Amino acid sequence: MFTQLYRFIAVVSFAFLAGCASGPTPQQIAAADYGTAIDQDQAEERIKQYFSGTLKDPYSAQYQFGAIQKGYVIGSAIEGKQLYAGYLITANVNAKNSYGGYTGNQGYQFLFQNGALVKGLKMSPGGMMMPLF
Repeated sequence: MFTQLYRFIAVVSFAFLAGCASGPTPQQIAAADYGTAIDQDQAEERIKQYFSGTLKDPYSAQYQFGAIQKGYVIGSAIEGKQLYAGYLITANVNAKNSYGGYTGNQGYQFLFQNGALVKGLKMSPGGMMMPLF
């Protein structure tokens, strides 16, 4: 009886973990709608607009941007691991906090589709990307 229960728990756990680890298939990536590309300058300006509404001192912000490139982001398990396709750009932002000191570079990724900012991610100290929106 207990052996069957343990087997059942093991199978269910394995299926759950396998579902968490799976990414998009090559077919899903190829069929994704990436939309139209956004200009590098436009992407940088939209990111600065986003931070102007979220930072304590947006005028102190120092930005370092990577080149915009075609890519995708996988949504969280709560979102059903939805594939968001578009154009990705990385950004490092260093801005002043409430105490007037600089926080140090904070890593971000932003995804644009058809010129709209659709997904934002922040790199945690452990290196994981955490959703902003």
